[in-house]
Amino acid sequence: MENKRDYRIVRTHISRRPRENSLLVAVIGVLLMFVASLYAWQDGGKIMADFKGDSAAIFNGGEYIRLFTSQLLHADLKHLISNSVFFLFFSYLLFGYFGFWVFPVLTALLGSLVIYLTLLTYPLGVSLLGASGTVYLMAGFWFTCYICIERSRSVGRRIMHVFGISLILLIPSAVSPQVSYSSHMIGFSIGLTAGLIYYFRHKEQLMAREERVPYIAEDSLPDESERKNEAPSAEGEDPWIM
Repeated sequence: MENKRDYRIVRTHISRRPRENSLLVAVIGVLLMFVASLYAWQDGGKIMADFKGDSAAIFNGGEYIRLFTSQLLHADLKHLISNSVFFLFFSYLLFGYFGFWVFPVLTALLGSLVIYLTLLTYPLGVSLLGASGTVYLMAGFWFTCYICIERSRSVGRRIMHVFGISLILLIPSAVSPQVSYSSHMIGFSIGLTAGLIYYFRHKEQLMAREERVPYIAEDSLPDESERKNEAPSAEGEDPWIM
């Protein structure tokens, strides 16, 4: 529960523009999945067999690289496109507002952890493919940071926004036996936890980026057109939270 404030927050870290090249980085990530999957569909499936998230190869053979490569590989075009849309959306946000160390570095590492923990819930020999667990991880991270950081809106409103978007993006319209729903749950839980850790670790920096005005001065606030004409920040200032 937030304490009552004598000022109004009109802008936060994530209500500003994302960093430059955010869309480019997100597109590169999606293209990497397309190239890896298209390549793995060749050669009669041998490449797919060598790099998919096979639990026996990982736990008994020590082939831990599969925890990463299995995030890039997909079973078919429909599987690939469905994950790519959400991956593009969340990778744009995570890189755009939190930088390289959150996406792709932390995302790839925690995505590998999601696959490892998910495989532990299945019998030996089961394989996992795709970035769905990673997508839910990214969603959990972003939603948590949004609720914590976007203090220009009430807590209830932030939660309702997240709940509404979750219903649209993350809740499946049909149940399929080929989908690993445990990877979705594990991914979202890890993302939520990582988001909380990130927020409390960088809380002072994030709050320092808030633009605040006293309630009594609200009538004198510049409109959006005036804000766009404001002078840029001082040279050498790092506006990003890494």
